[in-house]
Amino acid sequence: FFYVLCCLYGVMTLAFLSVACFDAEGSGVGSRLARVVWDFPSEVVVPLVSTLCGRRNAERVGRMSTYVCEERNPLVQLFYFFLMAGGYGLVLVYAYPRVPCSTLTSEGHKDAGLALFGSCLLSWVLACVVKPGRVDLAHDSYPYDGILFEEGRVCPTEKIVKIARSKFCRVARTNVPRFDHFCPWINAPVGEENYRWFLLFLAVHFATLSYGTFATAALLRDRSLADGLANAVFVEGGKMKPATTWLVLRYLSGAERVITGLFLLCVVMALLVFAFLAFHLFLVARGMTTNEFYKRRNLQGRRRRRLRIPNLYDRGFLLNLGEVLYPLCRRPPHLRPTVWPNADRANAFRRTTNLTPTTCSSSNNQTKKSD
Repeated sequence: FFYVLCCLYGVMTLAFLSVACFDAEGSGVGSRLARVVWDFPSEVVVPLVSTLCGRRNAERVGRMSTYVCEERNPLVQLFYFFLMAGGYGLVLVYAYPRVPCSTLTSEGHKDAGLALFGSCLLSWVLACVVKPGRVDLAHDSYPYDGILFEEGRVCPTEKIVKIARSKFCRVARTNVPRFDHFCPWINAPVGEENYRWFLLFLAVHFATLSYGTFATAALLRDRSLADGLANAVFVEGGKMKPATTWLVLRYLSGAERVITGLFLLCVVMALLVFAFLAFHLFLVARGMTTNEFYKRRNLQGRRRRRLRIPNLYDRGFLLNLGEVLYPLCRRPPHLRPTVWPNADRANAFRRTTNLTPTTCSSSNNQTKKSD
């Protein structure tokens, strides 16, 4: 059962990682895996239900799948809240009574855990309630680069002129300035005005999960020291075996099921959140959004991997970071940039290649899904 549980946990983690970190409309192994995960309900579950339970039930499952996977809904938010509340509840019941111990010698660990838990909820609420912005004159702060964003384009859904770096979010059904992606954890698109709160949300959760990994590992080590597992002899398959790391871990997974479960959850989620945070910090350093990152990759294509497309919006790490922390739409006119260092490179690129804005649009936009 332990091995089956580990396999299921690994499969679920891989599926979550593929959906969270790869664009299903892009190219590459990660994108193909994300498409498999997204298409699994409609391509596998619905036909299976139709065969076993009839067409009417399959239609119900199909509608449910559409609501869960393609429409804005609070299900992931509810899952997050119960996951956080349940996890901290288990910490209160199973971890706090054992602090202080030989490996966690201070009562301050209880206060630190409470502070981090409260910070997670606060950052989540901020990321949820702050709007991403809307496409209007106040948010028209960026020039068109003529490569990814063409002046004069009209959104076919809302019938409004699209500003540079904006995109129609197919889940929220609205155009978002400086669109990054739609985040189901906050049930909102991430755009110009709430991107900073989204980054805070990631950073706080990474810190909390890292601390949780350390604390639960310390409690498991305390149990190992108390039981003298390093010098113990284990019985496996009717044979006496000296202690090994694997045997000790298996023993602790049975003797400390809750703490071990919390440890594994913290380790896996910390790695996922770190990967996502590192990716977004990379984007900030390059002056890009997730949407623009995948647009550029799709524009390059497999035959153009070495094509270096200049990024008009990259002004250097510090200015890019300042642009995230203090969005241009919030600044008075005299604090908005008037000079873009890569403008000449972008203009030269358009003149020397056959990649026009029209071809960029056709290669990256598929109907209303990505207009």
